[in-house]
Amino acid sequence: MKKVAFLIICVSLLAVLIVSPVTAAPPTTITVTWTEDATRYYPDGTVWASWTGDANGPMDLLITGNAYHVVDVGEFYNTTLPDIEGSMIISGAGKFSGHTTYTSLASGLPIRELLNGDVMIDGSTLEGLYTQRAYAFGSAEDVLTSYPNSVPVKSENADGWWFIGYTEYTAY
Repeated sequence: MKKVAFLIICVSLLAVLIVSPVTAAPPTTITVTWTEDATRYYPDGTVWASWTGDANGPMDLLITGNAYHVVDVGEFYNTTLPDIEGSMIISGAGKFSGHTTYTSLASGLPIRELLNGDVMIDGSTLEGLYTQRAYAFGSAEDVLTSYPNSVPVKSENADGWWFIGYTEYTAY
């Protein structure tokens, strides 16, 4: 009789667990802004351009656990870029990483950017240091016409990709 009662209790608890919905807190979104100082370099490390006091944002971040996910990567840029896609995340430890692809407004070529650095969110401000590496896709003639200092990427499955430069940012 004790075995039957125990079995009925176990089956009842299992049924409750299966039928009961899991309740979790809804994701939270915050909006951040930041100002950038930056230096852009050609692939060989010589300075291409630099600027200071460039206002950016607003950009929405979705908080999941200890991480922040950029909701719309287009908000990361202060110019609307055609066909932009990608993903960016800030870990709970402040590690920033991401990738984007879009069509260049200047050259019309496909661009791929890889981002990484160390940032933090201070209230509603993004702060820290990060690097953006940019690559263009096309024939040597097309790429070198718009980005004459570019160098071809020498790795498997990289045919047509050219490293056009990198930018180091300070966000505050």
